[in-house]
Amino acid sequence: MRCWWADTAETRRRFVVQDVATGEQYNFAEIDLLLDFLGQEMAPTSFGQLDKNSP
Repeated sequence: MRCWWADTAETRRRFVVQDVATGEQYNFAEIDLLLDFLGQEMAPTSFGQLDKNSP
């Protein structure tokens, strides 16, 4: 993930997340959108069901 200040009239941050396995990039202009994306990507269902027997 990278974050930087955009050079615009409205000083805003920009964010990019890159999938290291595929190289695919996801760009965000708002932190709320970034956090929603990360929450969805990190949810247990996005990795399949967790094994209830694992620690």
